[in-house]
Amino acid sequence: MGIIASVDVWLLLIVSFVIVVNAYANSRLKKYRYKIDNELWPIDRKMEWYMQFSANIEYAKEIRVNQLQKFIFDKYRKLSDTYYKLLDQITNSEGAVKHIGLFLSMLQENMAYLVLGYKILVEKTLTVGDFTMTFSAISSFKDACSGIIDGVIEVLNRGRYFSKYLEFMDLEGNSSKGDVPVTINPVQGAEIEFSHVSFRYPNQKEYALKDINVKLSPFTRAAVIGDNGAGKTTFIKLLCRLYEPDEGIITLNGKDIRTYDYKEYQKILAVVFQDYKLFSFSVRENILFSNEGKIKDEEIYGKAAGSGQYNQ
Repeated sequence: MGIIASVDVWLLLIVSFVIVVNAYANSRLKKYRYKIDNELWPIDRKMEWYMQFSANIEYAKEIRVNQLQKFIFDKYRKLSDTYYKLLDQITNSEGAVKHIGLFLSMLQENMAYLVLGYKILVEKTLTVGDFTMTFSAISSFKDACSGIIDGVIEVLNRGRYFSKYLEFMDLEGNSSKGDVPVTINPVQGAEIEFSHVSFRYPNQKEYALKDINVKLSPFTRAAVIGDNGAGKTTFIKLLCRLYEPDEGIITLNGKDIRTYDYKEYQKILAVVFQDYKLFSFSVRENILFSNEGKIKDEEIYGKAAGSGQYNQ
């Protein structure tokens, strides 16, 4: 900067102007790219679903019998057209910014040639060595400033993408977390009571459960039976604190289950839902999950392990 300013202040202003305009154009491009990406993501997910769906043989008979090939393909084509139009917008914007940068660089070089040529040929205040040194200084100054500014712009731009993750992680769950530790006396056991519990799913008018009163005593077995849609699974989901009652209270040993520490409370439950999912792990891993290394194989198979009862 000192070398350029000592030759001609206007030369420094020209270089600075080019740097600022390039930085502004690059910043606008990054913001625009982020905006377009927000539109691309949901389309990309839908296109990926169609790709997986089309390769899933479970749907083959319905597709063939109902002649859905064109129907599905047209839906994918529509998504694809929108997707690539958005990509074209990004490509065109990147091309425009690149051309602006090239134009400004040419303008800068021409202006530098004029200023330095005038000082060498007319004013005779510079030598050829000064000319070479000044041009080297202009290049170094521009590259250094552009590198710093582009780095700051890139950090800010990545922050926009990362903010999506932070927003998601900061979302508050509907369940109360609680802070009371869960302690169950192995002699006294656990008593669970539903007292005037009512619940309906979000955006539903009808109650899934209405004014339920039931007490489950320690060391007993209970069966909850009923027709499809009677609320059996909802009953268990409320007990697991996957949802909270709209009315009434559920207690464990006389305390509202919502007051217990959420993670500790879930550890005392072992649930197999009607529509359970097996993960693509080994049977052993499906049993243990996060308890890997904490439970021995003998505890998995029970006291009868090795007695021949589990050979099959």
